[in-house]
Amino acid sequence: MSKHLTIRMAWHDNNWDGKICRNPEGNTYCTGAHSLLSGRIEKNKKTEIEQALKGKCINGNFDPENVPPCYWSINAFGDSPFDVKHSHAFRGVKHTITDMVNPYSVFTWPFKLSFVHTDKSKAIHGSYWPDLEQRIKDFINKFKKDESIIFFYANYDNPISADEMKYLLLGCSVMKETKSPEHFPFTEKELDRMGKGKSGSQMKNFSTLNWAIQFTHQNNKSVLLPYLDYIKHVEEFPEEFEKLDDIKVVIDEPSLVRSFKYVAMDIDDDKCLYLLYKIRKSIYKIREHNRQVIHHDMEEEEKRIEALIKMVWERRSLYPTLDKVLKHFLKRDCKDLANAIKGILKKDFDLLQCFEDIARGDIPEELEDFEDELDDLMAPQFKRKYKAYLKLSLFNLTDHQINRIIKYHHNSIVTGMESNPYLMYEYYEPEPPENEMDIPDLVDESIDIYKIDVGMIPDSRFVKRHRKIQNIRESSPKRIRSLMIEYLWSLEGAGHTYDNLRSIIKNIKEYPLIFHTEANIDENGILDMEDEYRNHFQERLHIKSEGQEKYIYLKELYKAELRIKEKITLLLNRTQHPDKGLDYPKYIDESVKDLKKRIKGFEEGQFREERKKLYENVFSNSLFLLTGKPGSGKTYETSHVIEHLTSLNQGLEILAPTGKAALRISENIRNNTDLNIKANTIDRYIFENGFWWAYEDWDRLHNLPEKEKLTISNLIIDESSMIDLHKLYILFSRICGSSRVSPFSMVKRVMLWRIMFMLQIDQTVPLESCP
Repeated sequence: MSKHLTIRMAWHDNNWDGKICRNPEGNTYCTGAHSLLSGRIEKNKKTEIEQALKGKCINGNFDPENVPPCYWSINAFGDSPFDVKHSHAFRGVKHTITDMVNPYSVFTWPFKLSFVHTDKSKAIHGSYWPDLEQRIKDFINKFKKDESIIFFYANYDNPISADEMKYLLLGCSVMKETKSPEHFPFTEKELDRMGKGKSGSQMKNFSTLNWAIQFTHQNNKSVLLPYLDYIKHVEEFPEEFEKLDDIKVVIDEPSLVRSFKYVAMDIDDDKCLYLLYKIRKSIYKIREHNRQVIHHDMEEEEKRIEALIKMVWERRSLYPTLDKVLKHFLKRDCKDLANAIKGILKKDFDLLQCFEDIARGDIPEELEDFEDELDDLMAPQFKRKYKAYLKLSLFNLTDHQINRIIKYHHNSIVTGMESNPYLMYEYYEPEPPENEMDIPDLVDESIDIYKIDVGMIPDSRFVKRHRKIQNIRESSPKRIRSLMIEYLWSLEGAGHTYDNLRSIIKNIKEYPLIFHTEANIDENGILDMEDEYRNHFQERLHIKSEGQEKYIYLKELYKAELRIKEKITLLLNRTQHPDKGLDYPKYIDESVKDLKKRIKGFEEGQFREERKKLYENVFSNSLFLLTGKPGSGKTYETSHVIEHLTSLNQGLEILAPTGKAALRISENIRNNTDLNIKANTIDRYIFENGFWWAYEDWDRLHNLPEKEKLTISNLIIDESSMIDLHKLYILFSRICGSSRVSPFSMVKRVMLWRIMFMLQIDQTVPLESCP
């Protein structure tokens, strides 16, 4: 079965039309760290030359060796070919390859499968695979003319989604042809000098291949979203920036994000369909703007996207992984058996009905050649849950995922699978093998809701359901609960833990697969929390009514908030600790004397007031927050707090949310004191103390007995504004409630979001202490 393709593009300010940007100087995105081949483009971009030829065609204005370095993507929607010379990525290599960039073509490369990633494999193969050419051939052969869809996207360096650090989908088209890479003409002497073929050399398997595959698409079937028109509109009417937000297509879903990480990657039909529906939704949003930005009705774009959706639905099997499910139990290749079974299925005789007959010993005549295999299959381990196992065949899953669901998720997924396949989204946790990066094909990933939707609720315009097995509707409580969970988890990343039920329903109705379709969401039933919804929701969600409104929390986040509130309240209500503070007046005097010499116009009064408040409270209170703008002295004073606590021989833990932050505070402690204390990341600290399970087992964490907790005398957390609720919950749950606990929180720039509004930190408040 053919695959589809994601291809990264460097940002271009005139729709990749085979011409120089309209403003090469202004396009800094193409040379950004998160562009395409950004190092090469930044090094080789000749801005002055491009500025002089802005808006001109590449064809006829550049010799092959002087073509702008963004030629990999500049002709994606250009109608004129031009010659180019590929240069090798290694500095000092003079060899080139002459090539032609065809109309409507891009160059790309599957970097993930080209490098050796794991240390174990590097020790054997060096940096490159000995079978790289075969890997590339296999990759190219996944894509078929007239069948495979190419999705063009920009990495974070673009003017639309840069602040969000998300991939931006630009458009799509149907593949026309590919051109395999050629070889650079290295001599044997050059290769020998590099270390090719030499044991122990990282270059032992160096390939002379030019890492550039040309893909050409069918422009008459393409859709390119009109971002540039919207950018121009927002520049003219800044107050209408929401229009651009309405139409942008970013990649949010975990299983989709990983399909955009390595410049070029193959994707299955289900991911392809969901991306097409996301583009379709964008087209409808553009239409809702009533030609205020785009002055035509997008009828052609809608027609094209609908044709692509129809094409993929019609070639996607209703049971794409039946052979993999059968293989799990029979331990042999089952493609022929699966194809034979699928060949006799129809709307009034679906997979479940077929296997109900087989379970009774009534094997269909068309399957008699496979009687032995079917008899082996009907062993007790398959027969007792065969309806649940067969439902797995509706979804595009890997062998690894199917094996893990059947072996390790019996209670959480398999037992409820027959009636609720959305349990896969709610409970499946990917666990790829250690060498996953070295395996060319996808092994494991999250199972997102769209993947279950595609299997359970096919588009009725193009596919007729087998309703006995595809037995869930768009408004099923099971599906709606999963959508609520997905939405609420997306809010958690921004520091929110709940939302109004009306807002959640509005979000559900915007879901790409059902947006502007005949799908019916039971809005009144959900708002009224009728029993079928309430009973199912309450298993995973906390529902809180306030007057006429209902607010929905993820149950685990609601519990986490209560636990954190409980701990903070305990710390705030404690009596003050005995004064074991340092001699701060003397320390402040010495600091003032030193700073007066080094800083012209030093604000002595403010400095003294801030430090006095800090040292009068930091050692006596059980909870303390320190805030301030960059350069206000937070880290310096924190180092001296740490120095004093160390002198008292009290236990001390110093944590930070990221490795970079941990290294920075460790370095500052060494620079500002005589101590050599190493801060730890929160993740490492949790793992080193045996609480790795807490990331998944919220219930066990919430009920952790005191004897399993650790006593911490002093806890300092740097960069606290970056801590998510889950990590803070784990920390607060594992800390013993002993009166000896004395956390300090050193917050940089802004504080935990529930507090930051109280402090209103700004550039006029250099340092603020809050006991």
